[in-house]
Amino acid sequence: MKKILILLLTLTFYVSASAAPKLSSLKKLPSVTFHTLNTKGAVKHIEGKLSASVPNGNEISESYAFLEEHKEAFDLASPTEELQVDNFFDDNLGFTHVKFNQTYEGLKVYGGQLFTHYNTNNELKTVTAKLIDNISLSPTPTISSYTAVQTAQSDLESFFGKSTDSTPELLVYPFEDENYLAYRVVLYSDIPMGRWEYFVDANTNEVIFKANRIMDSDEIGTGIGVTGNAYTHIDTELLDTTYYLRDNSRQAANDPHGHGGLMTPGSQIITRISGASLPGSIAFDYDNIWASGQQPPAVDGHVYTGLYYDWLLSALGRNGYTDGGGTMNVSVEYTAEGLNNAYWNGSRIVVWGASSGYRSLAGSPDVIAHEWAHAVTEYCSNLIYQKESGALNESFSDMMGAAFEFAIPEYDNPDWNMGENISIASSGFRSLQFPHSHGDPDTYGPTDIYWQDVINCTPSNGNDWCGVHTNSGVGNKWFFLLSDGGTHNGIIVDGIGVENAMKVAYRANLAYWTSTSTYQEAADGTISAANDLDPTYQWTIQVSKAWEAVGVDVINPEIYITVDTTYGWVPLTVNFEGNSVLNVTSWDWEFGDGDVASIQSPTHVYDSAGLYDVTLEIDADGDLKSLTQNGFIIALADTVKSDSVETEAGASLMIPIIINNTIPLNQIDIPITYGGDFLITFDSLNTTGCRTDYFDNNNYLNYDAFNKRLTYRLKTNPLNGTPDLPIGSGPVLNIFVTINPSASGGEVNLIDFSGYNIYLPTFTGPQLSYTAAANNGILAITACLLRGDFSDNGEIDIEDLVALVDYSFNGGPPPSNLGLADVNCSEDINIGDIVHLVEFMFNSGPPPCGC
Repeated sequence: MKKILILLLTLTFYVSASAAPKLSSLKKLPSVTFHTLNTKGAVKHIEGKLSASVPNGNEISESYAFLEEHKEAFDLASPTEELQVDNFFDDNLGFTHVKFNQTYEGLKVYGGQLFTHYNTNNELKTVTAKLIDNISLSPTPTISSYTAVQTAQSDLESFFGKSTDSTPELLVYPFEDENYLAYRVVLYSDIPMGRWEYFVDANTNEVIFKANRIMDSDEIGTGIGVTGNAYTHIDTELLDTTYYLRDNSRQAANDPHGHGGLMTPGSQIITRISGASLPGSIAFDYDNIWASGQQPPAVDGHVYTGLYYDWLLSALGRNGYTDGGGTMNVSVEYTAEGLNNAYWNGSRIVVWGASSGYRSLAGSPDVIAHEWAHAVTEYCSNLIYQKESGALNESFSDMMGAAFEFAIPEYDNPDWNMGENISIASSGFRSLQFPHSHGDPDTYGPTDIYWQDVINCTPSNGNDWCGVHTNSGVGNKWFFLLSDGGTHNGIIVDGIGVENAMKVAYRANLAYWTSTSTYQEAADGTISAANDLDPTYQWTIQVSKAWEAVGVDVINPEIYITVDTTYGWVPLTVNFEGNSVLNVTSWDWEFGDGDVASIQSPTHVYDSAGLYDVTLEIDADGDLKSLTQNGFIIALADTVKSDSVETEAGASLMIPIIINNTIPLNQIDIPITYGGDFLITFDSLNTTGCRTDYFDNNNYLNYDAFNKRLTYRLKTNPLNGTPDLPIGSGPVLNIFVTINPSASGGEVNLIDFSGYNIYLPTFTGPQLSYTAAANNGILAITACLLRGDFSDNGEIDIEDLVALVDYSFNGGPPPSNLGLADVNCSEDINIGDIVHLVEFMFNSGPPPCGC
C-alpha cells in the first residue's frame, strides 16, 4: 500500500541560550517550527497554528497584533512603526499573504521584509522575516537627491555611458555589515544596455554600491540561425496589406484561436527586430510566410513567448509576468553590444544576434522562458541579483526554462540542459542534472570545488556579482532531484515530477522568499509552499530531502503521519499511522466526525460526505505535542441532477440543474444530453437566481444540436477576484427547452448528465478536481395537445374552425400554442390544416394528429 507522509511539525530551535527568553511566548503555540535570523537570535521563519481564524479583511490588523504580542521574538520595538504594508493579496489556493517592508524613522530599509501568511481557514500559519538589525543613524540627509543623481550619472558616464534617471528614493541601505543613509538611484541606458542601481551615501555623496541589474545568460556560442522548426500557427496582425508579429489573441475578450488567455484589453505580445538600437521595429511581412532574413529568430521569440504565457497561466495560474495580463515585449537580433546573449531589461526580453557558428538564442525555448522568469521574479520576491539571492534568481529562471521545455515537447526535445540549441553539437551553458559538467557546484558551500565564496566577496561585474551564475548550480541540482528523483551525496530523493516541482518553486518565489533570501531561507520557503500545495505532506518530505542532498540546512520533522488516501467517495476508508523518533507513550486521534482512537495505526471509515479535520496528539515522555490538519480528509458524495418534470406537448419550460458539492468550487463542467422518445428543442440557458449567478467566466465547451447534447462550463474569473462557490446544494444553471407539440402522453425523455465523449460532469476546486455522480432527470408527457382546439377550451367546434381561418387568412389572433393550429402535424400552419379540420368535423374524416 502506498503511504503518503504527513509531517507533524515540532518545535525545533536554532538559537543560543541567551536568545531563549525572547521565544518563550512562541513556545506556547501549538506545533511550531522556526529558525532564527540575526545576531540577536530573532526569528526568521515560523510555521504552525499561530492564530484562531480571523474575519476576512482583518489579516493586516491581526498580523500587527500577533507581532506586537511576540515582538521580542522578532527583535521589534514597535511593529506598527517599523513595518509598513507593501502588498496584500489572495492566491489561487485561497491563501492570503501580507507583505511588509521594514522601516526606520519612516524610511524604507532596503532588503528588510516580513511576510505573514493565512490559510484557507484564515488562520495565521506562517511568518517569514528578514529584518535588518543594529540600525542607528540620523534620518536627515546632508546632500540633496538632485546631487545624488548627478553623482550617479557622472560615475556611470565615466566608464559605461550616458543615462536617464528615475525618481531617487531615500532609504536605509545595509552593505558590508554597515547601515547607511543612502539615495537609491536607478539609471537607464540603451547603448550599451543598462539598468543600473546606484546607492549614494546621503551624507558623504560617495557611491556605496552600484550594479547593472539587467539579468542575462552567460555568453555562449555555437551555430547560425534557428533550429528549423516548422510552425503552422503564428499569431500575427494584418494592417492594410502588411502582417506584423503582434498578437492580440490572448486577451480575455478576444480569443479567436482558442488560446484561453486573460490579457487585459489592448495588451499584446509584440516582437521587434532591433539591430543596433532598442527597442527596434515590429517584425513585418507581406505574405504572412515568415522564413527569410532575420525572421526566424523573431518567429521563435514570438511563438515561444506566446506559449510561455499560456503555460504560465494554465500550469501556475499566473496571468503573464506581472500577473496583471499586460503586454509582453520581445526584441531579437540586437547587435549594439555584442552577440550570443539574452537578458531581461525591466521592460522586455532582449535576444542578441548570433555570431558565425552559432544560432540565435531565440531558438531555445528554455532561454526564452529563462528570461521571462527573471521578469516573474521581479514581480514576486524581487531577489537581489548578487550573492546567494542572485544565484537563487538565476536558478529559478533555469527551473522555469527546463519546466517550460518539458511542457512543450512537440516544439523541442526536453532535457535538463540550458541553451543547448545554440548549436547542433552544444550541450548548452548549464546543466540542472549535472552542474559539475559546466563548472557549477551541485552542493552548497566550500566543500564543493566549484562553489564561489559569497562571504568574503564584494559584488561586482568582474566576479559575476559574487557568482550568481556559478552558484545557481545548487538550486538547479535541487530542482532536478525534486523533479526526477535520484541519489546525491548518499541521500535518496523520490521525485514528484517536474510540473509539481515547478509549482513548489513558483509558490515559494511568489509568497515566501524575500528579496535577500539565502539558499537556507529558500529551503524554508519551499517547505512552506509544499505544505500549502500538498496537505498530505508527501511533497514536503521530498522537498526537504532534496535540499539535504545538496547540502542545505532544513527543518527535519521529528514526528509524522502516514495515510493511504486523503479523499474519496463515501464510505471512505482511511488507514492512518503515527510515526516518531521520540519515545511516544500514547497516541490519541480525533477524526473530525466525532470518532476517536488511541492506537498508533488506526483505520477509520467516513460514512458521511464532508471535509474533516484530523488531530493527532502524542505524549512523548510527558511532553504533549499535537497537530490539527484542517479539511484534511475529503469524503465525497457530490452529484449533479435535475428534478423530474411532468409536462405536456408543446410546452416551454425551465429546468433547473442542481448540484451538491462537498468542497468549494471555482469551475463546474456540466454535460447535458436531452434526446429521447420525443423531440426537445434547446432554447437557451442562464444562471439567474442560481447559486452561481455571480460566476463571470462561463462558456460552452461543446454544442452538438444534431445529437441533442451540449457541455457548459461555469467558472469564476480570477482577474475579478470572484469567490469560489461555497459548500452546499442547490441550482447552478437553468436550461430552457420547448417540447415538440406532437409528443404523445406517456412518452418520457431523460435529461442525462453522465457525460459523452471527453465531456464529464467535473467539479474543480482549490483542493482537487473530480467527476461527480449524475442523477438523471425525467421529462414525462402527461397530456398531448388537442389539435384543432384553437380556443383551447377542451373541445373542437365551429368557433375553432372560424378562428383558424381568421388567423390563416385575415391576420386574426394566434392560438395560445401554435401547435393547436397544426392540425395535420406538418409543423406548418396552412390551408392543409383547415381542410383536415373541415373533413373531420363535417365529413367523418380522420381526427387531428397526435394523441
